[in-house]
Amino acid sequence: MPGDLAEPVRAQAFAETKLAICSGYGCTFKDGFAPGAADRSRLKAIMARGAASPKAERRAIRRAIALMERSAQQQSRFDIDVPLSLQRHANRRGQMDCFDESTNTRTYLRWLHKAGMMRHHRPSRTIAQRGYLLDGRYPHKTAVIQDDNGLAWAVDSWRGRNGQPPEIMPISRWENSSSSDFAYDPST
Repeated sequence: MPGDLAEPVRAQAFAETKLAICSGYGCTFKDGFAPGAADRSRLKAIMARGAASPKAERRAIRRAIALMERSAQQQSRFDIDVPLSLQRHANRRGQMDCFDESTNTRTYLRWLHKAGMMRHHRPSRTIAQRGYLLDGRYPHKTAVIQDDNGLAWAVDSWRGRNGQPPEIMPISRWENSSSSDFAYDPST
C-alpha cells in the first residue's frame, strides 16, 4: 500500500533535519545540530535494542539521549556542560540550566519519535515543572515521555554532565521530590 511506503520516507527526511539546541540558561543561545549518518545509524541500533519492552526502551532512550548530547556538543563546539545549574555558568554558550536541558531533551525525544525509533513511548508536548520556592523546593523542569499504558515518565538530564544518560523515573516520583533527593547514578 502506498501509505506503508510513505512513512519510512517521511521518517528518513525528518531524521536529516537540523535541530535547535539551547544553552546559556533560559535558551540564551541556540545552536544547530543535525545528527550525521553515523549518529543516525548508532541511534537506530541503540533504539532497536529497546524494542522488546517499555522498560528496555527507557534504557535505550537514556543511551540515545546521552549520544545526542555528546554529538550536539561536538558539532556545535561548545564547552562540555557542567552538571547541575550554578548561576556562575549563566550566559555561557554550552552551559545549560534545567530549562535548556529539558528543552533539548524534549527536542531529542521528538526527533527519535518522528524518526520512527520509539515504539513504546511518545514525547509529551509539555515540559513538567516542580518546586515553587514557597513549597521549600527550588523550581525545576524536565522533559516527559508517556508509555503505551499512558504512564508519564520524567526524562531529566540536568543532574549529570553533558553526554551522561538522563535519569528516567515515574513523573509522580519526580514531581514529589526535590533535586537533592536523588544521587545521580549514570549506570541505571
